[in-house]
Amino acid sequence: DARLGEHTVLENDASYYHYTSRGFPGTFALGRGVVLPSAPDPERVGYGQTWGGDDNITRIVSSRLRTAFNDRWSLRAGVLRESNDRRSTVPTNTLTNDAGAYTTTAATTTYSYDMIVSNMVALNGRVDTGPLTHDILIANNGFYWTRYTPYTTGPVTLGRASLGAPVAFAKPRLPSFARRFRSMNTKQQSVSIGDTIGFGERWSALVAASDSWLHVRNYNRTGATTSSYDAHGISPTGSLMFRPARDQMVYATYADSLQQGDVAPAGTVNANESLKPYRSKQWEAGYKARVASIDLGAALYRIERPYAFIGADNVFSQRGRQVNRGIELTANGDIGRDVTVFSGVSLLDPRLYRTGSTTTSGKQILGLSRVVYNASLEYRLPWVAGLTLTLDVNHAGKRAGDYPNTYVVKGYTVADVGGRYQTRMGGRPVTFRLAVDNVADRRYWANVTPAGQNGYNAAGSATATLGAPRTVRASVQVDLL
Repeated sequence: DARLGEHTVLENDASYYHYTSRGFPGTFALGRGVVLPSAPDPERVGYGQTWGGDDNITRIVSSRLRTAFNDRWSLRAGVLRESNDRRSTVPTNTLTNDAGAYTTTAATTTYSYDMIVSNMVALNGRVDTGPLTHDILIANNGFYWTRYTPYTTGPVTLGRASLGAPVAFAKPRLPSFARRFRSMNTKQQSVSIGDTIGFGERWSALVAASDSWLHVRNYNRTGATTSSYDAHGISPTGSLMFRPARDQMVYATYADSLQQGDVAPAGTVNANESLKPYRSKQWEAGYKARVASIDLGAALYRIERPYAFIGADNVFSQRGRQVNRGIELTANGDIGRDVTVFSGVSLLDPRLYRTGSTTTSGKQILGLSRVVYNASLEYRLPWVAGLTLTLDVNHAGKRAGDYPNTYVVKGYTVADVGGRYQTRMGGRPVTFRLAVDNVADRRYWANVTPAGQNGYNAAGSATATLGAPRTVRASVQVDLL
C-alpha cells in the first residue's frame, strides 16, 4: 500500500494460488431413467483414478485507490486482472442401470482458461435537503471476460465397472491443454445511481438503478463468430426501512436485474452457445434486531428467473421459469464471555413453471434442498489463554433427483470439530489450527446438480459428487507484519 496523501491510499495486491488433487472420487452421472443410489464409500479405490483430478492455477493482480475529499464525500476506483487455468481430468462415472453398473469417461473441460479484467469507480456523498438526508452513490463498473477451450475436447471412454466392483483404469491419451482457442468473449459495463433518503430517525428509503450493456460473442476453432448478442437494460432497486426502536429495523425490498445467460453444456446440439440475458425479479421483507449481544434476522423472499435445461431435442434453452419462495432465519453473537454462535436456517420452496409439460411444470428444482441449516459454535477456554474449540454442524434436506420429481436423494447432516491456538513466537503472532471434518465419517451425496460435467451429457438427469470422508487438516499461520 502507498499513502499518497493524508486522505488518499493506493492499495496494490497480488496472489498466486495453485491447487492440485489426484485420485479422489470422480463425478457420478446418470443415464436416462436411472435412479441415484445410496452414497458409496468415497475411500474405495476405483471410483476415482490415480492420474485423474484437478490442476488449477489462479493469478490475481489488483489496484484500488481510496480518497476522501472531506467528511461527506469520498471516491473509490480500482482495476483487477484475474486468470484461471483449470486443467481438469476428473473422471465421470455414468450409472447405466439401477444395479450399479457404470461407464467411466474422462475429458478436458469445455472452458479451461479464463481471463477477466474488471474495473470500478464509485463516488459516495451525503447531502441534506431541509429535513431529509441523502446518501448518494454514483458508480461505473464492468468487466471484459475471455474464455479459451482446448482444440481437442470431449469424453474419452476408459471402460466399464460397477459400484460393487470398481476398476482402476490405465491412463489414456487425453486431449492436450497446451493449445487452446478463444471460444467466448463477454463485455459488460454498468452505470449505477442510488440515493438512500432519511426521513428522520425512524424512516428511510433506498432508490437505485443500474443501466447495463452486455456484449457476448462465441467463436469456433477457426476464429469465426458462431453466435452473438448485444443487450441493454435497466435494473431498478427500491427499499423502504422503518426502525421501531434503535436496535430494530423492518424493511421491504424489490429488485429487477439483468444478468448474463447460461452457456449450453457439452453434448448438446448448441454446445457452448450463450443464451440471451436473463431478467430476474426479487421481493423481500425482513426484520433485524439486536437483543443483548445477539444479532437476529428474519427474511421472507420470492425470486423469479428464467430457467434453462436440456429438452428432448437435446437443445439447451430457456424452457421455463424458476420461482424460489423462502424464509431465512439467523442468530449470531456472543453467549456470555466465552461462547460465540453463528447459526442460520433456510426454508426454501424452489419450483419450475411454464415448461409446457405436466411432468415438469410445478415440480421442485432438481438438486435443491427445502431445508438447510448451519450452526457454528466457538468456545474460548478461560483456563488456557489463546485456545478456542470449534464445532460446526451442516444439514441439507432431501433433494429432487430428476425434473419430474419421480424420486428424491437423501439429505445429510455433517459435523466438523476443531480448535485453534493463538500465541506469539519471536515477537510475531502465530496461529495453530487443527480440524476434523465429517467427524462421524458419514457417506452422503454432497452436491446434486442438473446436466453433466467434464464433457458428458447426462440426458437431463442429475449428476452428483460424493461428500468427503473423515478428513484431518492442520495448519500454521504466521503474521509477518
